[in-house]
Amino acid sequence: MSDGDQVQLPALADDGDSGDQFVADLRRIIEAGRVRVATAVNTSIVATYWEIGERIVREEQDGQARAGYGDHLLRRLGRVLSRDVGRGFAEQSLRAMRQFFVTYPIRSTLRSELTWTHSEDALKRRLAQLSAAYDEAQLTDVDGDGNLP
Repeated sequence: MSDGDQVQLPALADDGDSGDQFVADLRRIIEAGRVRVATAVNTSIVATYWEIGERIVREEQDGQARAGYGDHLLRRLGRVLSRDVGRGFAEQSLRAMRQFFVTYPIRSTLRSELTWTHSEDALKRRLAQLSAAYDEAQLTDVDGDGNLP
């Protein structure tokens, strides 16, 4: 090839036209990579929040319910973690993580495609179901002794 010869490059549409097969293929590769990254991040977030919930339950309850200690612990953790690691770890978030672990105590049952948002939504639905069942049980306990007829 001499200095006067030029390499012929494929024509690419500069206006974002997806009719160019080469560009369309690259877009698909990029999008698939982005989906894999998002899935990996979501899986990691769910696992991290589940582990935090597990650790909180183990610390605050030590196998037994100690509500007063748990409330104090979550307030303190919320302040410290928010200060030290940033947003997302306030008391309310830590309560959700704890409840996530309590609701799904077997980690292997968590689906890998489950995102934290899905987890929170499922958790809210489950809590609403439990609350409704509790309310119904209270309504049918006519004599108030805790025993159903």
